[in-house]
Amino acid sequence: MKFIKILGILTVLIILTIGSVQAELVVKPKVGAGWQYDTNYYKQSSNERVVHSYLIQPGLELKMDEGKTNVGLSYTMDGFFYSDKESVPAGQRKASDDDFIGHNFNLNAKIDVMDRIALGLDDHFFKTRMGAERENLANDIERSKYSSNMFSPWASYRIEERFDARFRYQNLLYDYSDAGEDSMEHRAVGSLLYRFNRSNSLDLEYAAWVKDYDKTTSDYMSNQIKLIYRKQLHYYGLEVGCGFHDRNFDKDNVGDQDVFSYRASVKGQNPPVGKEDEGGVKSHIAMTVESNFNDLGEGNDYYVAERISINGGHLLMDKIMAGFDAYYQNSDYEYDSRDDNTYQVAASIGYKVCDFVALSMRGGYEERDSNFNSNDYDNKFLMLKVDLGYSLDLSQ
Repeated sequence: MKFIKILGILTVLIILTIGSVQAELVVKPKVGAGWQYDTNYYKQSSNERVVHSYLIQPGLELKMDEGKTNVGLSYTMDGFFYSDKESVPAGQRKASDDDFIGHNFNLNAKIDVMDRIALGLDDHFFKTRMGAERENLANDIERSKYSSNMFSPWASYRIEERFDARFRYQNLLYDYSDAGEDSMEHRAVGSLLYRFNRSNSLDLEYAAWVKDYDKTTSDYMSNQIKLIYRKQLHYYGLEVGCGFHDRNFDKDNVGDQDVFSYRASVKGQNPPVGKEDEGGVKSHIAMTVESNFNDLGEGNDYYVAERISINGGHLLMDKIMAGFDAYYQNSDYEYDSRDDNTYQVAASIGYKVCDFVALSMRGGYEERDSNFNSNDYDNKFLMLKVDLGYSLDLSQ
Protein backbone atom coordinates (compact mmCIF):
# COMPACT_ATOMS: atom_id res chain seq x y z
CA MET A 1 0.00 0.00 0.00
CA LYS A 2 1.39 3.36 -1.09
CA PHE A 3 0.51 5.22 2.09
CA ILE A 4 2.10 2.56 4.30
CA LYS A 5 5.35 2.88 2.35
CA ILE A 6 5.26 6.65 2.79
CA LEU A 7 4.52 6.21 6.49
CA GLY A 8 7.43 3.82 6.90
CA ILE A 9 9.85 6.29 5.31
CA LEU A 10 8.44 9.11 7.43
CA THR A 11 8.81 7.09 10.62
CA VAL A 12 12.48 6.35 9.87
CA LEU A 13 13.12 10.05 9.23
CA ILE A 14 11.46 11.03 12.52
CA ILE A 15 13.46 8.47 14.50
CA LEU A 16 16.70 9.68 12.87
CA THR A 17 15.73 13.26 13.73
CA ILE A 18 15.10 12.32 17.35
CA GLY A 19 18.66 11.14 17.66
CA SER A 20 20.01 14.51 16.52
CA VAL A 21 18.18 16.85 18.90
CA GLN A 22 18.22 17.58 22.62
CA ALA A 23 14.84 16.11 23.44
CA GLU A 24 12.83 14.39 26.11
CA LEU A 25 12.44 10.85 24.81
CA VAL A 26 10.32 8.14 26.46
CA VAL A 27 10.03 4.60 25.05
CA LYS A 28 7.45 2.21 26.49
CA PRO A 29 7.46 -1.50 25.53
CA LYS A 30 4.15 -3.15 26.39
CA VAL A 31 2.26 -6.39 26.07
CA GLY A 32 -1.30 -7.41 26.75
CA ALA A 33 -3.05 -10.77 26.86
CA GLY A 34 -6.71 -11.55 27.26
CA TRP A 35 -9.62 -13.95 27.01
CA GLN A 36 -13.21 -13.16 26.00
CA TYR A 37 -16.42 -15.17 26.12
CA ASP A 38 -19.34 -14.31 23.79
CA THR A 39 -22.72 -16.05 23.90
CA ASN A 40 -23.56 -14.89 20.35
CA TYR A 41 -20.21 -14.21 18.74
CA TYR A 42 -21.55 -13.75 15.18
CA LYS A 43 -24.47 -11.60 16.43
CA GLN A 44 -27.17 -13.59 14.66
CA SER A 45 -30.93 -13.56 15.21
CA SER A 46 -30.92 -17.38 15.38
CA ASN A 47 -28.37 -20.22 15.55
CA GLU A 48 -26.35 -18.43 18.24
CA ARG A 49 -22.82 -19.74 18.80
CA VAL A 50 -20.70 -19.45 21.91
CA VAL A 51 -17.09 -18.60 21.08
CA HIS A 52 -13.94 -18.16 23.16
CA SER A 53 -11.52 -15.45 21.97
CA TYR A 54 -7.84 -15.30 22.91
CA LEU A 55 -5.82 -12.12 22.49
CA ILE A 56 -2.11 -11.31 22.51
CA GLN A 57 -1.01 -7.67 22.05
CA PRO A 58 2.71 -6.82 22.07
CA GLY A 59 3.48 -3.22 21.26
CA LEU A 60 5.67 -0.16 21.64
CA GLU A 61 5.05 3.53 22.38
CA LEU A 62 7.47 6.37 21.74
CA LYS A 63 7.11 10.02 22.75
CA MET A 64 9.50 12.84 21.94
CA ASP A 65 9.21 16.42 23.18
CA GLU A 66 11.74 18.98 22.03
CA GLY A 67 9.93 22.17 22.91
CA LYS A 68 8.70 23.25 19.50
CA THR A 69 8.57 19.69 18.15
CA ASN A 70 6.40 16.89 19.53
CA VAL A 71 6.20 13.37 18.10
CA GLY A 72 4.20 10.38 19.30
CA LEU A 73 4.42 6.90 17.77
CA SER A 74 2.64 3.76 18.87
CA TYR A 75 2.34 0.27 17.43
CA THR A 76 0.36 -2.72 18.66
CA MET A 77 0.14 -6.15 17.09
CA ASP A 78 -3.32 -7.64 17.66
CA GLY A 79 -3.26 -11.42 17.59
CA PHE A 80 -6.83 -12.80 17.73
CA PHE A 81 -7.50 -16.55 17.99
CA TYR A 82 -10.92 -18.17 18.36
CA SER A 83 -12.45 -21.49 19.34
CA ASP A 84 -16.05 -22.76 19.35
CA LYS A 85 -17.42 -24.00 22.65
CA GLU A 86 -19.50 -26.68 20.91
CA SER A 87 -19.35 -28.53 17.59
CA VAL A 88 -19.86 -26.38 14.50
CA PRO A 89 -23.20 -26.89 12.69
CA ALA A 90 -22.95 -28.44 9.24
CA GLY A 91 -22.31 -25.92 6.49
CA GLN A 92 -20.97 -23.20 8.81
CA ARG A 93 -17.35 -22.07 9.12
CA LYS A 94 -15.39 -22.69 12.29
CA ALA A 95 -14.63 -19.72 14.52
CA SER A 96 -10.93 -20.55 14.17
CA ASP A 97 -11.22 -19.66 10.47
CA ASP A 98 -11.46 -16.05 11.66
CA ASP A 99 -8.05 -16.15 13.38
CA PHE A 100 -5.97 -13.17 12.29
CA ILE A 101 -2.96 -11.03 13.08
CA GLY A 102 -3.97 -7.39 13.12
CA HIS A 103 -1.94 -4.22 13.38
CA ASN A 104 -2.59 -0.80 14.89
CA PHE A 105 -0.17 2.06 14.20
CA ASN A 106 -0.52 5.72 15.19
CA LEU A 107 1.64 8.72 14.39
CA ASN A 108 1.08 12.24 15.73
CA ALA A 109 3.66 14.90 14.92
CA LYS A 110 3.60 18.67 15.46
CA ILE A 111 6.15 21.43 14.91
CA ASP A 112 5.87 25.14 15.70
CA VAL A 113 7.67 26.62 12.68
CA MET A 114 7.01 30.25 13.71
CA ASP A 115 5.32 32.03 16.62
CA ARG A 116 1.99 31.96 14.79
CA ILE A 117 2.29 28.93 12.51
CA ALA A 118 2.15 25.23 13.46
CA LEU A 119 2.32 22.24 11.13
CA GLY A 120 1.37 18.67 11.92
CA LEU A 121 0.87 15.20 10.56
CA ASP A 122 -1.40 12.45 11.89
CA ASP A 123 -1.62 8.92 10.57
CA HIS A 124 -3.61 5.93 11.78
CA PHE A 125 -3.27 2.50 10.19
CA PHE A 126 -5.09 -0.61 11.39
CA LYS A 127 -5.84 -4.10 10.13
CA THR A 128 -8.72 -5.98 11.75
CA ARG A 129 -11.95 -7.95 11.42
CA MET A 130 -13.89 -5.61 13.72
CA GLY A 131 -16.49 -3.83 11.59
CA ALA A 132 -17.44 -1.46 14.41
CA GLU A 133 -13.99 0.16 14.21
CA ARG A 134 -14.64 1.61 10.77
CA GLU A 135 -16.43 4.73 12.03
CA ASN A 136 -17.98 6.21 15.15
CA LEU A 137 -21.58 5.67 14.01
CA ALA A 138 -21.04 2.16 12.63
CA ASN A 139 -23.90 -0.36 12.68
CA ASP A 140 -21.86 -3.17 11.12
CA ILE A 141 -21.41 -6.74 12.41
CA GLU A 142 -19.57 -8.21 9.40
CA ARG A 143 -16.24 -9.91 10.14
CA SER A 144 -14.44 -9.49 6.82
CA LYS A 145 -10.74 -8.75 7.22
CA TYR A 146 -9.73 -5.28 6.07
CA SER A 147 -7.13 -2.58 6.57
CA SER A 148 -7.57 1.16 6.84
CA ASN A 149 -5.13 4.04 6.63
CA MET A 150 -5.93 7.67 7.46
CA PHE A 151 -3.20 10.11 6.38
CA SER A 152 -3.80 13.69 7.55
CA PRO A 153 -1.42 16.67 7.34
CA TRP A 154 -2.62 19.92 8.90
CA ALA A 155 -1.66 23.54 9.50
CA SER A 156 -2.82 26.27 11.87
CA TYR A 157 -2.23 30.03 11.78
CA ARG A 158 -2.85 32.43 14.66
CA ILE A 159 -4.25 35.52 12.94
CA GLU A 160 -4.29 37.45 16.21
CA GLU A 161 -4.33 36.66 19.93
CA ARG A 162 -7.94 35.40 19.91
CA PHE A 163 -8.39 34.33 16.28
CA ASP A 164 -7.05 31.14 14.61
CA ALA A 165 -7.39 29.64 11.13
CA ARG A 166 -6.92 25.90 10.64
CA PHE A 167 -6.79 23.57 7.65
CA ARG A 168 -6.59 19.78 7.43
CA TYR A 169 -6.39 17.36 4.51
CA GLN A 170 -7.46 13.77 5.10
CA ASN A 171 -6.94 10.72 2.91
CA LEU A 172 -8.83 7.63 4.10
CA LEU A 173 -8.30 4.25 2.47
CA TYR A 174 -10.16 0.96 3.06
CA ASP A 175 -8.67 -2.21 1.57
CA TYR A 176 -10.42 -5.58 2.02
CA SER A 177 -8.56 -8.89 2.07
CA ASP A 178 -11.64 -10.98 1.17
CA ALA A 179 -15.34 -9.99 0.93
CA GLY A 180 -15.92 -6.25 0.85
CA GLU A 181 -15.59 -3.19 -1.37
CA ASP A 182 -12.46 -1.04 -1.30
CA SER A 183 -12.84 2.73 -1.10
CA MET A 184 -10.83 5.95 -1.05
CA GLU A 185 -11.81 9.25 0.53
CA HIS A 186 -10.33 12.73 0.06
CA ARG A 187 -11.47 15.29 2.64
CA ALA A 188 -10.60 18.96 3.20
CA VAL A 189 -11.55 20.67 6.47
CA GLY A 190 -11.15 24.37 7.19
CA SER A 191 -12.13 26.26 10.33
CA LEU A 192 -12.01 29.68 11.95
CA LEU A 193 -11.80 29.69 15.75
CA TYR A 194 -12.44 32.68 17.98
CA ARG A 195 -11.59 32.66 21.69
CA PHE A 196 -13.77 34.94 23.83
CA ASN A 197 -11.46 34.29 26.78
CA ARG A 198 -9.37 31.45 28.22
CA SER A 199 -12.38 29.20 28.77
CA ASN A 200 -14.83 30.03 25.92
CA SER A 201 -14.42 29.65 22.15
CA LEU A 202 -16.51 29.49 18.98
CA ASP A 203 -15.48 27.49 15.90
CA LEU A 204 -16.94 27.75 12.39
CA GLU A 205 -15.99 24.62 10.41
CA TYR A 206 -16.56 23.64 6.79
CA ALA A 207 -15.70 20.21 5.36
CA ALA A 208 -15.97 18.82 1.83
CA TRP A 209 -15.10 15.27 0.85
CA VAL A 210 -15.47 12.74 -1.96
CA LYS A 211 -15.83 8.99 -1.45
CA ASP A 212 -14.76 6.76 -4.35
CA TYR A 213 -15.79 3.07 -4.30
CA ASP A 214 -14.14 0.37 -6.43
CA LYS A 215 -17.25 -1.67 -7.35
CA THR A 216 -20.99 -1.05 -7.51
CA THR A 217 -21.59 1.37 -4.63
CA SER A 218 -22.24 4.90 -5.85
CA ASP A 219 -19.48 7.46 -5.34
CA TYR A 220 -20.58 10.61 -3.55
CA MET A 221 -19.58 14.10 -2.47
CA SER A 222 -20.47 15.54 0.94
CA ASN A 223 -20.49 19.15 2.19
CA GLN A 224 -20.92 19.95 5.85
CA ILE A 225 -20.86 23.22 7.78
CA LYS A 226 -20.91 23.37 11.59
CA LEU A 227 -20.81 25.95 14.35
CA ILE A 228 -19.20 24.65 17.55
CA TYR A 229 -19.13 26.29 20.99
CA ARG A 230 -16.66 25.08 23.63
CA LYS A 231 -16.35 25.97 27.30
CA GLN A 232 -13.76 24.65 29.75
CA LEU A 233 -14.55 25.04 33.45
CA HIS A 234 -12.39 23.95 36.35
CA TYR A 235 -13.61 20.35 36.45
CA TYR A 236 -15.93 20.17 33.43
CA GLY A 237 -15.72 20.78 29.70
CA LEU A 238 -18.68 21.43 27.40
CA GLU A 239 -18.90 21.22 23.60
CA VAL A 240 -22.06 21.93 21.58
CA GLY A 241 -22.12 21.98 17.78
CA CYS A 242 -24.67 21.82 14.99
CA GLY A 243 -24.88 22.33 11.25
CA PHE A 244 -26.06 20.99 7.91
CA HIS A 245 -24.74 18.00 5.95
CA ASP A 246 -25.54 17.64 2.23
CA ARG A 247 -24.59 14.50 0.24
CA ASN A 248 -24.82 14.11 -3.56
CA PHE A 249 -24.43 10.73 -5.30
CA ASP A 250 -23.01 10.06 -8.77
CA LYS A 251 -25.61 7.41 -9.70
CA ASP A 252 -29.07 8.63 -10.67
CA ASN A 253 -30.82 5.74 -8.89
CA VAL A 254 -29.46 6.87 -5.50
CA GLY A 255 -31.24 9.95 -4.20
CA ASP A 256 -29.30 12.86 -2.72
CA GLN A 257 -29.50 13.41 1.04
CA ASP A 258 -29.34 16.24 3.55
CA VAL A 259 -29.64 16.28 7.31
CA PHE A 260 -29.42 18.64 10.27
CA SER A 261 -26.42 17.29 12.21
CA TYR A 262 -25.48 17.97 15.81
CA ARG A 263 -23.14 16.88 18.58
CA ALA A 264 -23.10 17.82 22.26
CA SER A 265 -20.75 16.48 24.90
CA VAL A 266 -19.86 17.14 28.50
CA LYS A 267 -16.78 15.79 30.23
CA GLY A 268 -15.71 15.96 33.84
CA GLN A 269 -12.62 14.83 35.72
CA ASN A 270 -10.86 15.17 39.05
CA PRO A 271 -8.21 16.51 39.35
CA PRO A 272 -9.16 19.19 36.80
CA VAL A 273 -7.68 19.57 33.31
CA GLY A 274 -4.01 20.59 33.53
CA LYS A 275 -3.45 19.01 36.94
CA GLU A 276 -3.25 15.36 35.84
CA ASP A 277 0.52 15.10 36.38
CA GLU A 278 0.05 15.58 40.11
CA GLY A 279 -1.14 11.97 40.47
CA GLY A 280 -3.30 11.10 37.49
CA VAL A 281 -7.04 11.25 36.99
CA LYS A 282 -8.95 9.90 40.00
CA SER A 283 -12.49 10.21 38.59
CA HIS A 284 -13.92 10.88 35.15
CA ILE A 285 -17.27 10.94 33.38
CA ALA A 286 -18.34 11.83 29.84
CA MET A 287 -21.61 11.92 27.93
CA THR A 288 -22.16 12.59 24.20
CA VAL A 289 -25.31 13.01 22.12
CA GLU A 290 -24.94 13.21 18.34
CA SER A 291 -26.72 12.72 15.02
CA ASN A 292 -25.40 12.49 11.44
CA PHE A 293 -25.13 10.27 8.36
CA ASN A 294 -22.78 7.31 8.40
CA ASP A 295 -19.85 7.84 6.03
CA LEU A 296 -19.13 4.30 4.84
CA GLY A 297 -22.15 2.73 3.13
CA GLU A 298 -21.12 -0.28 1.07
CA GLY A 299 -24.01 -1.24 -1.22
CA ASN A 300 -25.55 2.23 -0.64
CA ASP A 301 -26.40 1.28 2.96
CA TYR A 302 -26.79 4.78 4.41
CA TYR A 303 -28.71 5.82 7.48
CA VAL A 304 -29.20 8.72 9.85
CA ALA A 305 -27.75 7.71 13.21
CA GLU A 306 -28.81 9.21 16.53
CA ARG A 307 -26.51 8.10 19.31
CA ILE A 308 -26.09 8.74 23.01
CA SER A 309 -23.09 7.37 24.90
CA ILE A 310 -21.82 7.65 28.45
CA ASN A 311 -18.79 6.37 30.32
CA GLY A 312 -17.09 6.98 33.63
CA GLY A 313 -14.73 5.63 36.22
CA HIS A 314 -13.33 6.13 39.70
CA LEU A 315 -10.02 5.15 41.25
CA LEU A 316 -10.27 3.51 44.67
CA MET A 317 -7.33 3.32 47.10
CA ASP A 318 -4.94 4.26 44.23
CA LYS A 319 -5.12 0.62 43.05
CA ILE A 320 -8.63 -0.27 41.91
CA MET A 321 -10.37 1.39 38.95
CA ALA A 322 -14.10 0.78 38.63
CA GLY A 323 -15.78 1.87 35.41
CA PHE A 324 -18.88 1.68 33.26
CA ASP A 325 -19.85 2.49 29.68
CA ALA A 326 -23.07 2.39 27.69
CA TYR A 327 -24.54 3.59 24.42
CA TYR A 328 -27.79 3.62 22.49
CA GLN A 329 -28.04 4.19 18.73
CA ASN A 330 -30.98 4.44 16.36
CA SER A 331 -30.09 3.80 12.70
CA ASP A 332 -32.80 4.96 10.29
CA TYR A 333 -31.95 3.70 6.78
CA GLU A 334 -32.52 5.98 3.80
CA TYR A 335 -33.32 3.62 0.92
CA ASP A 336 -35.52 1.02 2.60
CA SER A 337 -37.77 0.89 5.63
CA ARG A 338 -35.17 -0.68 7.93
CA ASP A 339 -34.87 0.88 11.38
CA ASP A 340 -32.47 -0.49 14.03
CA ASN A 341 -32.18 0.24 17.74
CA THR A 342 -28.90 -0.95 19.23
CA TYR A 343 -27.64 -0.60 22.76
CA GLN A 344 -24.84 -1.87 24.96
CA VAL A 345 -24.12 -1.65 28.69
CA ALA A 346 -20.90 -2.79 30.34
CA ALA A 347 -19.04 -2.54 33.65
CA SER A 348 -15.37 -3.04 34.37
CA ILE A 349 -12.97 -3.30 37.25
CA GLY A 350 -9.19 -3.17 37.16
CA TYR A 351 -6.41 -3.69 39.68
CA LYS A 352 -2.98 -2.07 39.41
CA VAL A 353 -0.59 -4.70 40.74
CA CYS A 354 2.42 -2.37 40.39
CA ASP A 355 3.58 0.49 38.17
CA PHE A 356 3.84 -1.73 35.10
CA VAL A 357 1.30 -4.56 35.68
CA ALA A 358 -2.50 -4.22 35.61
CA LEU A 359 -5.32 -6.76 35.66
CA SER A 360 -8.85 -6.02 34.44
CA MET A 361 -12.26 -7.61 33.91
CA ARG A 362 -15.11 -6.25 31.76
CA GLY A 363 -18.53 -7.72 31.16
CA GLY A 364 -21.72 -6.57 29.54
CA TYR A 365 -24.75 -7.05 27.36
CA GLU A 366 -25.54 -5.79 23.85
CA GLU A 367 -28.74 -5.99 21.82
CA ARG A 368 -30.11 -4.87 18.46
CA ASP A 369 -33.87 -4.58 17.91
CA SER A 370 -34.75 -4.11 14.22
CA ASN A 371 -38.02 -3.96 12.31
CA PHE A 372 -36.29 -6.49 10.02
CA ASN A 373 -36.27 -9.50 12.35
CA SER A 374 -33.27 -11.07 10.63
CA ASN A 375 -31.13 -8.17 11.94
CA ASP A 376 -32.05 -8.73 15.60
CA TYR A 377 -29.45 -10.11 17.99
CA ASP A 378 -28.37 -10.11 21.61
CA ASN A 379 -25.03 -11.07 23.09
CA LYS A 380 -23.49 -11.34 26.56
CA PHE A 381 -19.72 -10.98 26.88
CA LEU A 382 -17.00 -11.23 29.50
CA MET A 383 -13.34 -10.31 29.08
CA LEU A 384 -10.32 -10.85 31.33
CA LYS A 385 -7.05 -9.10 30.54
CA VAL A 386 -3.54 -8.47 31.82
CA ASP A 387 -1.45 -5.51 30.63
CA LEU A 388 2.26 -4.96 31.14
CA GLY A 389 4.09 -1.76 30.21
CA TYR A 390 7.38 -0.21 31.31
CA SER A 391 8.51 3.32 30.45
CA LEU A 392 12.18 3.96 29.61
CA ASP A 393 13.30 7.59 29.79
CA LEU A 394 16.03 8.00 27.14
CA SER A 395 16.26 11.81 27.30
CA GLN A 396 19.63 13.19 26.37
